[in-house]
Amino acid sequence: MDLVESYLVEVQQHLPKVQRRDIVRELRTTIEEQVSDHADALGRLPSRDDELVVLADFGHPLKVASGYREQRYLIGPEIFPTYLRTLKLVLAIALVAQFVVSFVAAYFAEWHVSIWGLIDSAISVFAWVLVVVTLVFIAIEYSGEKLNWYADWKPTSLNSDTTSVASRRDIISNFVTEGVFLLWWNDILRVQSWLPELGAEFPLCLSVVWDVFHWPLNIIFGIAFVLHAYTLLRGV
Repeated sequence: MDLVESYLVEVQQHLPKVQRRDIVRELRTTIEEQVSDHADALGRLPSRDDELVVLADFGHPLKVASGYREQRYLIGPEIFPTYLRTLKLVLAIALVAQFVVSFVAAYFAEWHVSIWGLIDSAISVFAWVLVVVTLVFIAIEYSGEKLNWYADWKPTSLNSDTTSVASRRDIISNFVTEGVFLLWWNDILRVQSWLPELGAEFPLCLSVVWDVFHWPLNIIFGIAFVLHAYTLLRGV
């Protein structure tokens, strides 16, 4: 039942970590029993069509996950998983956009940034995304307007190749490391070494013998950065 497993992975992303394993086990048993019952009622072996019918009855994975969350202040459990997913999605997009803007500014305006300037900029982006997304979902909660696209969800939208929830901690670690490396490698991020005895700062940079590796490493780390950004956005 590949479709059922993909559905459970989608639900699992938005469940409390402590209860995640038990909830998924319970859901799997319930769904498989209903698929078998539906097939038996039609006098046939369970098939993908039976899975589609049962999963459609269960509804959107986010809606199912919301039923296992405690009440949140300001944002209720029905839309809280969607709030978290949207927050992570917008934050990832904002950080990628910041990275792209940094490259464009460096190319056209010879713009550079220090490590502390990069951290300060990332914190500012996070703060703005957090405030804006939270205010939007508070407005949705208290206006009485829920997310109607829950009702429009179809099991056919599931990717049957999905196998597990991605480890966001590992992905974010790689994503940030690769982004910082690319900024430094292209002389956008400048790291200074302070020598007290000389009372001066000196930029840390590579010798010219590394020039031959400039584009090969840009391509390798650029592809890795894009792949990790894509996985971070999908979550699976």
